[in-house]
Amino acid sequence: MRDERLTRLKRPWTEVEDNELRTFAATVSAFRIAIRLKRTKNAVVERANKLGIAFPRTSRRGRPRQAQQSLQASIVQEDGAMRGR
Repeated sequence: MRDERLTRLKRPWTEVEDNELRTFAATVSAFRIAIRLKRTKNAVVERANKLGIAFPRTSRRGRPRQAQQSLQASIVQEDGAMRGR
């Protein structure tokens, strides 16, 4: 038999949370939005999918890939040498 104390009820999403999700999804990771909304990352991603909101693909460092590539391009000089070396 399942212990009822461990069962967690789903908290309904509010309009305010949906608006914050729409606002921040393009610039902030799902993990950071989850912290802000006090929800799990999975809940944030599922809600975004349900609302048709797409998160930009990110690199391992948490930056959107396009930002990561432009950062790398700003470090590498035109001749291929690294700046600061």
